Amino acid sequence: AIVLLPSSSTACVLSGSQLRCLQPALFTSYDQLRHHLGQRPYRDIFFNPSGCGVPLYLFSMVWTRGIEGCRERDFDDPKSGAMIGGHGYCTQELVNLMMFGRAYSNVFDGTKRLGSAKDGWMVLQGAPRRPNIGFLSLFEAYQ
Repeated sequence: AIVLLPSSSTACVLSGSQLRCLQPALFTSYDQLRHHLGQRPYRDIFFNPSGCGVPLYLFSMVWTRGIEGCRERDFDDPKSGAMIGGHGYCTQELVNLMMFGRAYSNVFDGTKRLGSAKDGWMVLQGAPRRPNIGFLSLFEAYQ
C-alpha cells in the first residue's frame, strides 16, 4: 500500500498547495503500516478528530490503485467516472475501491454484457466477490 503523508508533521491537508506537498510512503506489509501509523506524529494526523485522516485515506487509496487504473480498468465509463458525486456523497466506485481495492461502478456479482456482438458489447463491471461486510446505503437509514 502507498500512504500519502504530509511533508510536515504539523501540516494537515487543507489547500491545493498542501496537496502538492504530500509524500508517498510505501508499505509492504500490514504490520509495517500499522506500526508506522501508530507512531507520533502520524497517529495524531490520521486518528485525531481534528486531523485529516479521512482525506489522506481517500487520496492514498486512489494513489495506490492509480488514477489510470481506476479510469481505464475499473470505471464503466472512463470519461464520466468519479469518486465524489452529487451533494458531496461518495460514489459506488469509491465504496467499491474501499471494499475490494477496485473502483467498480456496480454492486452486482461479476461482469455483465449488454447489447449484442453485432452492435458491440457494453461491459459493466460489478463486485468480484461477496464482501466480508455488507453495503449500507443512505436510504436504508430512512426505513
